[in-house]
Amino acid sequence: MTDVVIGSFNDSGENTVSIEKTIKRWNHLWCLIQWEEKFTLVKYLRKDSPITVLKTQISDTQARQLIDVLSLKRTQGFMSSSASSSWRKDEHSI
Repeated sequence: MTDVVIGSFNDSGENTVSIEKTIKRWNHLWCLIQWEEKFTLVKYLRKDSPITVLKTQISDTQARQLIDVLSLKRTQGFMSSSASSSWRKDEHSI
């Protein structure tokens, strides 16, 4: 799954991803997690599974590109904090 990451994979900090490859692969297993102004790109192994195949922080610019191109919808995070939310594709459009 790290083939969507451009260059070497950093265990911490931001990674640059290929927007084109990410868009092609995007399905119900992918989401963006937003905490305040930081975005983490996540791909889960299976639906309703906490196991991730890919989890990496990406830049605000790349996150906004994915949100715009894929028409991702924002949902409030499981905590009541307004700083936590996730971005997913509308299930009816997949």
